[in-house]
Amino acid sequence: MFLEIRVRPLSPFGSAIKGDTLFGHFCWQIAVAPELLKRDTLDDWIDCYSSSPFAIFSSAWLRLNEDDSRYVLRRPELPPQAFPSWNEGTLEDRILRHKKERNRYWMVLGSDLKIDLRHLILKSSRELSSHPDGLAPFHSTLQAHNTIHRTLGSTAKDAFAPFAMPITYHRPETRLSLFAWINPDALDIERVRKGLERIGQFGYGRDASTGCGRFRIEDVRELEPPPTQNANACYALSPVLPERNAFGKIYHRPFVRFGRHGDALARASNPYKNPVLMADEGAVLVPKSKSTFKKPYLGRPVTRGLSLAQPKTVLQGYSLYLPFQLEAA
Repeated sequence: MFLEIRVRPLSPFGSAIKGDTLFGHFCWQIAVAPELLKRDTLDDWIDCYSSSPFAIFSSAWLRLNEDDSRYVLRRPELPPQAFPSWNEGTLEDRILRHKKERNRYWMVLGSDLKIDLRHLILKSSRELSSHPDGLAPFHSTLQAHNTIHRTLGSTAKDAFAPFAMPITYHRPETRLSLFAWINPDALDIERVRKGLERIGQFGYGRDASTGCGRFRIEDVRELEPPPTQNANACYALSPVLPERNAFGKIYHRPFVRFGRHGDALARASNPYKNPVLMADEGAVLVPKSKSTFKKPYLGRPVTRGLSLAQPKTVLQGYSLYLPFQLEAA
């Protein structure tokens, strides 16, 4: 079952909503409230996650405004020659076009989520806004923190040892969408909604204990998976760990997940997980076989050796994708 979840941010975010982290949050909600599953236990579904995933979440993507069905996703991680419109005209024309387009990191898609590289609408963060002052829908800045001495419970020495961490603010009218695939034997729409609502109430990601990461679920609806006819490439909607020997080419930005346990295990003797190198959202993967398109997701999870504190810890590793035609494939 392919779902779209529409989200309204209610506070700043210390961490971007990425699919693998959201999956971890959702698993903790199931651990606390087992009734979120239709049958069996979380351990049962985790044991078979590498062969039969029960839930896969995408990263969160911007919607242009509340009533608009257009989505804003990261521009595909492709070389300039993969965009036909960038390579038209004289050499001077191509150089000027590359300079103009390289800072437009976002692409605008319609409600059908179809990627057409010949007619791709690209925007910079400032161009995304229709506000007369040119304000972007989100703004990232640095927030000051003081180092706390965990034994004494007070600020550290050296002028309170201040440090800064990035934080993202969204404008009040900003709306986000994320996508999910669920196994109907394990979950349904209402169970997904309830689990995500609880995450939104308690906060997502870094600095949730200080009020960051709050959001509200506005709608959860079922979608038809994007059609795969004539497709030969996949656009990843979240960080992904590609299967070995399954792809002829992979265009991506590397992303290292330095994971950390949450909830009860956040207070364990070793709350940190081993790092995992992944391809970040926006990656383009060219499958060797058409059989890849038979499933609405790609990638593989990490099911062993991820954590010393909890040996059964799983990293999502999967990603939902948008199929499209890549002429340079």
